[in-house]
Amino acid sequence: MTLFKEDELRGCIGTCVPSMTLREIVIEMTEAAATRDRRVRPVRAEELDQIHIDISVISPLERTENPLSLEVGKHGLHVARDRKRGVLLPQVAAEHDWDMEMFLGQTCLKADLPKDAWRRPDTTVSCFTALIIEEEK
Repeated sequence: MTLFKEDELRGCIGTCVPSMTLREIVIEMTEAAATRDRRVRPVRAEELDQIHIDISVISPLERTENPLSLEVGKHGLHVARDRKRGVLLPQVAAEHDWDMEMFLGQTCLKADLPKDAWRRPDTTVSCFTALIIEEEK
């Protein structure tokens, strides 16, 4: 779930492991993105009519042994080591014009891991695709 106010990110939170219906997940993640994304201040009631919502419904995670073979703009990334996790949606790399190596590094950094952690055997790299549902502006 990603919330925008014009082009400003106002929250982005999701789950990679569905534990309820899609409807329930959308409700829960919308609330979480609006109130619990630590990177941005919580959405205020007076902003609600200016908030634009994008929903990314992701496929199941698939572990990959060759992450450089993934396709920018098609695959999202999930990087994990121990209790650290980082997820970036497929559109993030395309929006920033990153190649796959940069995308992998940025996903590692989001997980609070070294930028090259994806190369280590104790780091799990998984991919997914996403159906993106954008609210009309």
